[in-house]
Amino acid sequence: MTSLDPYQLNSADRQPTEPSSDGSRTGAVRTLLWVVLVIGLVGNMVASYSERAALVHLVCGVVTALSVIALVMQRLRGRR
Repeated sequence: MTSLDPYQLNSADRQPTEPSSDGSRTGAVRTLLWVVLVIGLVGNMVASYSERAALVHLVCGVVTALSVIALVMQRLRGRR
């Protein structure tokens, strides 16, 4: 029985694409950004439980915010 679904992709509908040369580099950068994000979050949590100065919280917060911004920018750039 033939499928009448107009949204189904067939192998004939697909166009060959060239593999991206920076694909592995992008994956490595994304992994590094996630690691930095987790380190910033954990550092901020540890600083919360210890009686450290506000400077430690500020530094961890800035690192976390910058890594989130970089991840969002990378995601939006990849969608184009």
